[in-house]
Amino acid sequence: MTPAEGSDAAATVGDLVAAVHREHWGRVVAATVGTAGDLDTAEDCAQRAFERALETWRPATVPSNPVGWLVRTARNHALDLHRRAGTLRTHAPELVLR
Repeated sequence: MTPAEGSDAAATVGDLVAAVHREHWGRVVAATVGTAGDLDTAEDCAQRAFERALETWRPATVPSNPVGWLVRTARNHALDLHRRAGTLRTHAPELVLR
């Protein structure tokens, strides 16, 4: 692949992500808010999902259901945040005593 082809492919994926963002941002946030617990966190998780899409999708690997992929990625990020907060609550007293 030449550099020009690589930039064309990146532009194609970027255009797809931008179109999905315009059309489905609200759906991704709404589907994530229950897992995230609040709207601000859901928006942060959705934004992270769109970032991940830009980082990982390639023309040959764009999922067949991009919105489903984004929702699952956003929810997974929300779960990771909850796990991290729980671990911090559990282990913070130990860290203070050290």
